[in-house]
Amino acid sequence: MNYIKKTKKVMNNLISGFLEENKITNEFERAVVTTIAPSLILYTKWVLEDAKKNEFKKLLFLMRDGKILYDIAEIIKTPLNVNIDNSILYCSRNSLRQACYHQGGSLFDLLFVYSINISLNNILERLFDTKEIETFCKKVNITRAELLKPLTKQEVLNYKRDFLDNPIAMELINEKSKYVYECCKGYFNACGVLSPEKTAVVDVGWMGSMIKNIHNIIKSDSDKQIHSYFYGMYSTPRDINKKVFHNFAFTRRTHLGNKVLFNNNLFECFCGDAQGTTLSYGKDKGEYIPILETPDETNIEIYKKQQKIILAFTKYLVSQVDINLLNNKYAIKILNRISSKPTREESEIFSVYKFSDLTNEKSLYPLCSSDFTFKQLFCCGLIGRILMKLRLIKVDFKYAYWIEGSIQLSNVKHKKFLIFNHRLFMLCKHIVYLFKKR
Repeated sequence: MNYIKKTKKVMNNLISGFLEENKITNEFERAVVTTIAPSLILYTKWVLEDAKKNEFKKLLFLMRDGKILYDIAEIIKTPLNVNIDNSILYCSRNSLRQACYHQGGSLFDLLFVYSINISLNNILERLFDTKEIETFCKKVNITRAELLKPLTKQEVLNYKRDFLDNPIAMELINEKSKYVYECCKGYFNACGVLSPEKTAVVDVGWMGSMIKNIHNIIKSDSDKQIHSYFYGMYSTPRDINKKVFHNFAFTRRTHLGNKVLFNNNLFECFCGDAQGTTLSYGKDKGEYIPILETPDETNIEIYKKQQKIILAFTKYLVSQVDINLLNNKYAIKILNRISSKPTREESEIFSVYKFSDLTNEKSLYPLCSSDFTFKQLFCCGLIGRILMKLRLIKVDFKYAYWIEGSIQLSNVKHKKFLIFNHRLFMLCKHIVYLFKKR
């Protein structure tokens, strides 16, 4: 019996014991125990073991996805004999980008990244609060109708060019970005980001934009190379030494199968936290602080319940078995299976999550839903996308954050074909990443 099978057997026994001991019958709670908790525990175990091997002195878990990983790490580091200082660093894609917009070039371009259903208001929310948006619109002569109108990709690019040519717009953008930059650096200093200790951040991964912006923020004060622990990366920043990235399941150039079968949106929900996202940085009574969004009520109770169960199972696990003997790669098998081959029941359970790919997490939509037609699901896959590109098919295109879950829930035929068609698209997409010039 190989080590992964042994780990599966041990984990299944632990799960059965925990469910029985705690009399858990609720389907969502059972799914947390059987799927979410084991995968996050084994990923965190890998992080701690690798950090110990590489002699890191400090791990900074990035809020919010890293919060549950930090909590797990605090429970398992003693059984793993890992003596590393763990702490939380409040940040988000949005807050770190705010601190970089004034640096211009590709960093300014991040303000105008296109996303589905985006409006000019969504773009301005990436930097300004509500009152600041009102001031901006008055000074730049933008009407409310213009502010709220859904934009195409070309219209987003047009606004970027218009703002670059408008001295008033650029003054307002740069002034706010520079203020956030100074506050962010002050907060980083207080958290020990610039300390001489060998340091790594811990997060989920994907494109490396957050660690790139952390480097952009600290580079004027330090040449320190901060290492990063990620579940996986689809791409890597060009101007950072690739040796600082430590990836668990896949990299841009390796483990194509893991990338094709994995759903990062679902995984982010597994790492969800009830606190609001980090919107920006500011000052309060002379101290530099992160500014947090008021938590969205939509997911709060789900995440509170989820985290409570994960941590209870983690404590149960370390009390019952020697965690050192578990094979970390079993986490990859769990996550690939649930991402790519969910049952209808599992899809229904995880449809409770609301998700957004906007950096400030506005406009939450169901992670998966039954509200799809065959044509819409077909056009999320490779063949449908090609036919749309050739204008041989017209459809009211609708993006699914977790398409396999939506396929299972929707009242459509040929579900195996639709999943295969989507997997073809993911395969081609990641092959393109593989050969992209860096």
